[in-house]
Amino acid sequence: MQLFLIGLFELNVDGSRTLDVSGQPIPTYDNNDIREFAKVFTGFSFGGENTIFGGNAIDFRSPMTMFENNHEPGIKNLLNGLVVPDGQTGLQDVNGGQVFGAYPELAANSPLDVGRGDYAPTTSVDQYFAELALWFGVASSDLDQILPGVRTFYSPESGVAPLGFLQV
Repeated sequence: MQLFLIGLFELNVDGSRTLDVSGQPIPTYDNNDIREFAKVFTGFSFGGENTIFGGNAIDFRSPMTMFENNHEPGIKNLLNGLVVPDGQTGLQDVNGGQVFGAYPELAANSPLDVGRGDYAPTTSVDQYFAELALWFGVASSDLDQILPGVRTFYSPESGVAPLGFLQV
């Protein structure tokens, strides 16, 4: 999770900083939030054949692997009151192991091949960011302001999450 995406301070709809009762900007997160998110992702390491947690076999082509014995158990208290409950596996904690959109066929002359080894994505960045924005509390009616192209891929009035990887 890249927390810089949400900025350092809470913002009003007009983009100005939200202030507390003493006139100070309200931080969006603190070190405790970072520690809690880190707990969610503990146990992930490089995947691939014969991989051991923390081992030297670095394989950037294989999906990361969750090593449950190295995952932080217990409750994780995240932003906006989201609580990851105790008693889950590491992949359940991150809602992992899912691919959103369709994985492209990486072959020459595939319909997604736009030339020179470049492939068109099957899922737009606007869909991902719409999901994140909704999770962070942005009203669906405001998505057009922060993601001008969102309606090409998603209907904010639909009442369904853009991709479904967060509980919004």
